[in-house]
Amino acid sequence: MPRLLRLPFPVLLVATLSLAACGGDDSSTPATGDAYEYTAADVRAVAAGDFKGAATLAGRPSTTLDLHLDHAPPGAQPSCGNRELTHPLCVSTSSMRLTGTLSTADKSFEQVAVTASFDVYGEKLTQGALRVTAGATTFSFPWANGAFGAGTVSDASGAIGKATIGR
Repeated sequence: MPRLLRLPFPVLLVATLSLAACGGDDSSTPATGDAYEYTAADVRAVAAGDFKGAATLAGRPSTTLDLHLDHAPPGAQPSCGNRELTHPLCVSTSSMRLTGTLSTADKSFEQVAVTASFDVYGEKLTQGALRVTAGATTFSFPWANGAFGAGTVSDASGAIGKATIGR
């Protein structure tokens, strides 16, 4: 007769909840893309193109900015994604990598190459975030229901400020 492995209740409970929350039970289904109500073209329409905005780092005057983003060329992005879990307790995220340029009125950046990522949270194109990196400076902007909200900018010194973008 096989021996039964006795696990303490907390270990058993954590293991059971972990499987249930992250798709390890029969009630979750792997995402095949059918549940998503948007395409790469829809995400590209939000994340790629020309943006104007403003940024203020702590201790510095405000400056306007011009940002241009393109969907990253095929060789610059992985051919994988993280649309793995559709369990109600998990939030699926779709990401689009972008490249582009950034210029500011104060000349801190003049046609500086940037990398960026636009992440969509969930199966509908209603919430997301854009993160743009220009050297040691990072801009982060929340996106909801068709508009970018007030974001942040930070640099290598640890200074944090405010930033905005729009079309």
